[in-house]
Amino acid sequence: MKTVKRLLTTLMLLATVTIIISCPVDWQFQPDDSDFVWVFSSGTDRLVKIDPEPGEYVINMGGFEDIVSMSVDFEDSQLWALDAGQKKLYRLSRDGEIEKIIAGFTDPRWVVYSYYDDTVWVADGLGGRVVHLSSEGDIIARYDGFTEVRHLDVDKARGYVWVADYSGTLTCITSGGDELVSFEVTTPVSPVVETDTGSCWVVEYETGNLFLYQLNGEVLEFDVNNPVCERPVMMSYDEPSQYIWLAEEDGDLHLVRTDASIEYTVSGFGTISCIGAVYDGLTCWVADPTNNQLVHIGTTGDTLMTMGGFADPQALAIVNRYTQ
Repeated sequence: MKTVKRLLTTLMLLATVTIIISCPVDWQFQPDDSDFVWVFSSGTDRLVKIDPEPGEYVINMGGFEDIVSMSVDFEDSQLWALDAGQKKLYRLSRDGEIEKIIAGFTDPRWVVYSYYDDTVWVADGLGGRVVHLSSEGDIIARYDGFTEVRHLDVDKARGYVWVADYSGTLTCITSGGDELVSFEVTTPVSPVVETDTGSCWVVEYETGNLFLYQLNGEVLEFDVNNPVCERPVMMSYDEPSQYIWLAEEDGDLHLVRTDASIEYTVSGFGTISCIGAVYDGLTCWVADPTNNQLVHIGTTGDTLMTMGGFADPQALAIVNRYTQ
């Protein structure tokens, strides 16, 4: 079994002694009653936290440059915010207090919190690496050998990491950096992992085709002559329902079943920069930078709420709660 090339300290060498087959965790979902939303308003460099029940800001803070990705610690609602402009990763408390600032990235693109072992993973884009950090912000390991890592996702039940290299590969590694399986994929976008099976959904930017990649090396291909969408931006996986929210560059939002068929499409957005599934009732928040607004889409595709007053909203993150 091949091991991804790494830069290791003595501590990192210890991390390579891993058990490749992990036991899935029995998951239950317990959404937070408020389902707070974090969003970065790029035009004003403000990071905002919203309580959607009354539709009010509870936090509105500056000091950032270009937050491109955010991820929430499901247990205590800490926020990990990745600032590509500053090349820094921030850890904030649920009240907006900056607790940690981690520098040293080359081209940070994506951050994911791992509930499996309370750690954090960063896709360092053109740096060609993924970076594994502790919950205290200490670097556990850097795994090189990639070309352009734009997205990744973490298997919440097994701790495996699916790395989407835009140059043409999708690779699953353990938390110790051992490669489990790798596939050739055309311009992979926004991998999302099924917790139950450990399989990974990926959509190809150039073709618009959706695939399900499995740990046993098999691939479920759907009708490649009938792509799910054109120019996909990102996906967000709704764990309880096992549906996929998929956003297109031109402003269409699709709710996709696990057979790759479309449940419905919501149009009318100017553009979509980011989406986030809310596990309480199969709903989704959409950042629409063209219209400077956030939109909350309901189960049947109806609009539950529209919030204006933003300036070029980009990254967003939902406070979804888990219990094990």
